[in-house]
Amino acid sequence: MIIRKGKPCHRILMDNPIYKPDFVPLPPEMPENVMVINSLYEANACLRKLMRMISETKNNSNCLSEYNQIVVYGDCIEAYSCIAALLELGISPNNIAFVEPFPPEDNTAMRVNCFNNETVDERVQASVEKLGVRVYRRCYFQGWSQKEIRVEFLRLMTPMHVIHLPCFALFYYGIKAIDLNAFKAINECGLVYDGGLVVGPWFDTNDPYVYGAGPCVKYSRRLYAPHQVHKYYCSEDVGEALARLFLRKLDPFMTGRAELDPVTSELMQRYSSCLLSRWQPVMKFESPIVQSATLPGPLHYMKLRAPGRAVPAAVSLLLPDQGHTLITDKRQNYFSLQINALHCIESITCLSWKQFSCETLTQLYGKHEAYFNNLLGRYKMNLIDDLYEYFTQTWTAALYQEPFSVLLNDIYKQGGNTVYDVVKTKYNEFYGDRKTDDKSIHETLSEAPEGVAQLDTGCKECGQNEALRHDAGTFWKAVGGDGIVYSLLSRYLNKNIVTNPQYAIPDQEFI
Repeated sequence: MIIRKGKPCHRILMDNPIYKPDFVPLPPEMPENVMVINSLYEANACLRKLMRMISETKNNSNCLSEYNQIVVYGDCIEAYSCIAALLELGISPNNIAFVEPFPPEDNTAMRVNCFNNETVDERVQASVEKLGVRVYRRCYFQGWSQKEIRVEFLRLMTPMHVIHLPCFALFYYGIKAIDLNAFKAINECGLVYDGGLVVGPWFDTNDPYVYGAGPCVKYSRRLYAPHQVHKYYCSEDVGEALARLFLRKLDPFMTGRAELDPVTSELMQRYSSCLLSRWQPVMKFESPIVQSATLPGPLHYMKLRAPGRAVPAAVSLLLPDQGHTLITDKRQNYFSLQINALHCIESITCLSWKQFSCETLTQLYGKHEAYFNNLLGRYKMNLIDDLYEYFTQTWTAALYQEPFSVLLNDIYKQGGNTVYDVVKTKYNEFYGDRKTDDKSIHETLSEAPEGVAQLDTGCKECGQNEALRHDAGTFWKAVGGDGIVYSLLSRYLNKNIVTNPQYAIPDQEFI
């Protein structure tokens, strides 16, 4: 059998001087009355352009009216914030139309509202309808009809029919994708793109002089980390890690400093890297994800949760050992606080008619509920009817100050770390025995005669039991934990008495 060599393909290599990249035609210019917002600067520019359009067409047949409305399209918190901004700008609710493409067209996608909370979603929808904003639900964008430089009406598809909606201006919050110019630049530079700019565990790309970070990047497939990309973590942590890495590379005098070393620095204590564990080579940040917005009403909203991929609320309720959920709703000011199995605050959801400090509530994340005067016990005793008022009382002022974290670190170093290790060991022993012996315990209890006391496994919500708390308390007393805490707390209050005048000055003998 004779195999003939085929002709080479007509392709010019990139290192050839006559090589020219493929020409990608420029996208058509965006119509004048279509607003796509990606930053605060663009939001201000779009609002100024909208006010100019309203003033120019005031005496025109195409002016803003109930039959030629401003359309806000999208199923996200940004869309609701846009409606609130338009109302605050003085635009009548009758001149605003809200198109909500929910549930998604993809039948395999989970039908979870953008707030991941049914109570919040119900109240926001009721507020929008009460204001008089016209709402189109289960409508999906199919296109528009353009006349000169403006869009005249939108074509929306519903499960049953097609809607032609007149449009004075369109605020689009639909599909999120990468910018065409950015995509073209990444490919022409020879960088690897696989649903995002492919990077390694240290922000490195296939070009040694190019680094990438942020929601547009994606880890290499060989790292097996599709659910740990940067968009699921706090952007400040990602930027701080990249800045420290660049500082070590650009400044040779910073290489030997311990606080900038990638293994021993304070930042590396908050995430794991390939130098610390082989099975998880990518960075894992621990700062919470905070999202706050002003919604139509006006309603003030804040969501604080643990970093990582968001889990639907209906799914998380079915998982074991979810801890406790504390909810207050005084005067329609909704406050939901989730405490995990270790009694640490894990997530907060707020929806209030009154303004509140998001910066203050952010300080609650990760702290034990006992810091806040036995929060869980007081809630179960019905002593707390409004968590907003509870966390703004004068005695909580020190907990929100920056030096207080230094105090906690000192307590941890002088005895807290050993107690933590003991509790962790006992916790693992308890759960290890329970997981391996669940079947045998169930069989033993089922065969036991009537009247025999059942095994007390303690709190069902978080899995803690009396034996675990007893062992931890015994060891805490053995190391003199109360004395350590009182001594350090007295020194802290004496040093920061100017910023904490509401606290009594401790005796000098305890300092």
